[in-house]
Amino acid sequence: MITFKREAGVVTIVMSDHDYARLLMALGYVAVRANHIAGREEFYSIMRVVNELNAGNPQFTPYEVPDEEPPIEN
Repeated sequence: MITFKREAGVVTIVMSDHDYARLLMALGYVAVRANHIAGREEFYSIMRVVNELNAGNPQFTPYEVPDEEPPIEN
């Protein structure tokens, strides 16, 4: 079971280990597809989210992603 709560601009999602593993797997599939369709920067964007989701997780090795590039101004 997954629960969602929003209070004062903060979202809290509570899920089981199994559901969390499914979420990470889904993000992996999305990252690969984004890389294929939209390019490397979209892939890196998703990997940054995965790293942030796992901040503080001692069992996680963060993915190495380059620093975000500033947007190109026209």
